[in-house]
Amino acid sequence: MGEQVGVAPPPPGVTPDFDYSHPWKYKTDLVIVGVGLTLSTLFLAMRVFTRACLLSKLGWDDGLLIFVCVVLLDVLLILFFLNSINSNSLGRRPAQQMSFQ
Repeated sequence: MGEQVGVAPPPPGVTPDFDYSHPWKYKTDLVIVGVGLTLSTLFLAMRVFTRACLLSKLGWDDGLLIFVCVVLLDVLLILFFLNSINSNSLGRRPAQQMSFQ
């Protein structure tokens, strides 16, 4: 396989990294996604509890928020499952598939 070339040349002084050799960044991505997902789920649970138990009424917006949260959880679970299969982080592909010649 020939030299790997990106879409545009890198800026002066920057060396392109086509093999994604920074695994600590992937762990950082997973931690950030996990913290954000946990916080958003807790806030949704507080909202639903407040509306259902204290106000005794749920609106259409609550149902929509719950639906979106379930879809988001499904998508993230699929991404994490695919991530564990091919050991790349959140959809990144090996450099051989990304090179342009």
